Amino acid sequence: IVEGVARMHTVIQPYPLQFELFDDGRYNHLDLQRFNQNEITAKKKLSNYYKNIGFEVIKGVKDLLFYNPSLVNARMDEIDLEDSEVFKSKE
Repeated sequence: IVEGVARMHTVIQPYPLQFELFDDGRYNHLDLQRFNQNEITAKKKLSNYYKNIGFEVIKGVKDLLFYNPSLVNARMDEIDLEDSEVFKSKE
């Protein structure tokens, strides 16, 4: 434990966006019908994706994953936020 460093833990419930109910058309551009339409398979694939980048199963709790950023995570450390298209400004 490092003194003076804020610690934040993340708990998520992976749920594929294609199974959300959107009636207003705001997500039409994402073409969600192209994704797996089997809910069980899609949830498993999404959970596996999160586990691959460092989220862990919470023992005794179904469908929730936990991430502790205080632990070394080589997968997350490989992400170069300076090079990410998501964070580049659109000038």
